[in-house]
Amino acid sequence: MRTGRSSEISGVELGWHATSEDALLEQLRGRYDPDTTLAAGRSCPFCGSGEHGQPWARVGEVNPSVSLTRAGPHQLVAIGPPGWRIGVDLEEIAAFASWWDDVLVLHPHERAPDAPTRARVWTAKEALLKALGVGLGDPRQPMRALRLADWGEALHVIPAPPGYHATLAVLPPDR
Repeated sequence: MRTGRSSEISGVELGWHATSEDALLEQLRGRYDPDTTLAAGRSCPFCGSGEHGQPWARVGEVNPSVSLTRAGPHQLVAIGPPGWRIGVDLEEIAAFASWWDDVLVLHPHERAPDAPTRARVWTAKEALLKALGVGLGDPRQPMRALRLADWGEALHVIPAPPGYHATLAVLPPDR
């Protein structure tokens, strides 16, 4: 069941949901004709599991780009045009007050002195890794290698519930 606002940024529809395994299908049902055949799931590129990994969707014969994230009771679903690469991440800001590793996360030219900045950096990098199809299988090198200044036009801060930070990464087919 949808629990909040829905919006669109750079051709990507965003929808807030209560944490649910069916949130992606719920949002697809709300977007397409009821007679359209819909399917959605996950696929892990490392082990082949459908229990975790990158989300996928099929709408009739079309595969829209999709991403999802959850933190606490909140889930954010993103649906974009076929061929685009998108990623979305949501994190609780307070989690970054006690845990952080500059060497793991930050490019040598980046700084993140406080929890809100750390949440902003983390969500941006995780959203980018999802859009690039890498994810967080082994975040040490990919996350540190990303310099956010190189991706500014692809990153969009999403208004999130109080105490949370969300970022959407949008890479059109030509990027």
